[in-house]
Amino acid sequence: MTETERQPILCHNCEESFFSLPSILLEAALLGVAGGSLGIILAFVARQGLYLFPAIGSAIQIEIVTEAVIFTIVFATVVGTVSGLYPAIRASRMKPTAAFRPK
Repeated sequence: MTETERQPILCHNCEESFFSLPSILLEAALLGVAGGSLGIILAFVARQGLYLFPAIGSAIQIEIVTEAVIFTIVFATVVGTVSGLYPAIRASRMKPTAAFRPK
């Protein structure tokens, strides 16, 4: 059991169970935003790196539009939230004693 799966169980034990599922989903969404932002930054760096080569820089023009940046961040956030949904639901349904039981 990972630390993310143990956290809602321990919070449930402390009478804070209403924070457990949303906090895990918020963490997953923030990781999605961070991943999307990092991808956008890498795209800008790669574009500038390609312009350093004269044969490539004069042959093609790479343009990164605002709509693509917004779509990338929204898509990464949705993917991060959806991928964090299953572990969050599974962990929130687990009994507190299961969190301390070794596998």
